Amino acid sequence: MNFGSKPIWRSAVLACLALVAVSVTASAADSLDVILVKATNEGTSDAALKPYLGLLGRYGFTSYQAVATKAAPLKAGDVSLPQGFKATLGEGAGRRLPVTLSRGGKKLIRTTVTFAPKRPVVLGLYTGEAGAKMIVILVLAAQ
Repeated sequence: MNFGSKPIWRSAVLACLALVAVSVTASAADSLDVILVKATNEGTSDAALKPYLGLLGRYGFTSYQAVATKAAPLKAGDVSLPQGFKATLGEGAGRRLPVTLSRGGKKLIRTTVTFAPKRPVVLGLYTGEAGAKMIVILVLAAQ
């Protein structure tokens, strides 16, 4: 058996490329959790947010409460949240999608995100109703 032959080498390279493409491509079952979080310096943090406290801690608050969690397919569309917040996913390739966060029709941030398991994305700190400090987290849901 000649492992140096071009047909075998070419087949091996194509197989590796196919594996990479499959791992990056969003499947029909991929879904996204969009979490709206209220940040304060009063009380304790919501136990449901424990996996994200390391990321949230950089904002300097002592308490984080989940206000809402919405599940959505990982494809173009809107996810409406309380207090007038809306996350809009645009058309993209696989798990790489443009994301726009708005409140009351005003765009707050527009970015492109490559979603990956166990890699939550924090879209930033914003002012909500009555001056409340709100944070939006996007998480690729576990398969």
